[in-house]
Amino acid sequence: DRVTSLMIAAPASGYGRAGAEVQEQRRTGRMSLMNELGPEGLARERHGNLLSENAPQWARDKVRNVMAQLRPDGYRQAVELLVNGDIKADAAEISLPVTVVVGGADAVTPPEGCKAVADSFARSTFEILPGLGHACYVEGPGLFNPVLAAHLEKNG
Repeated sequence: DRVTSLMIAAPASGYGRAGAEVQEQRRTGRMSLMNELGPEGLARERHGNLLSENAPQWARDKVRNVMAQLRPDGYRQAVELLVNGDIKADAAEISLPVTVVVGGADAVTPPEGCKAVADSFARSTFEILPGLGHACYVEGPGLFNPVLAAHLEKNG
């Protein structure tokens, strides 16, 4: 009763339906990077994947700095959620209004996949933020914040 709506940015569908072999590959791949590089190395090597090619330096610095603060145990939990999750199946249980937003240049969770996620909810709207990457809320607050404000205005 406390939650009246959802806004989801750049959602991953999860690998819950993918089968044990794919799940283990995804788990191992993600965890090996964290185990080999640590949070700071992971941030240094991978932060650019979360942004568009045209992201400003301040956005690159912000994403890298936040990634460098990841806790390996928390990262492991997030990987398990991703590996075992199935947001499209979970959506069937959600009757709240949902806004799904994604950057038009998101290479991690591309717009087509995010549209499929949005379509899995009974009551959803879908927004593409042109030119932005996966961390669209960092890279383009001027585009993201009005979508958030409109969602809150409409859905309380």
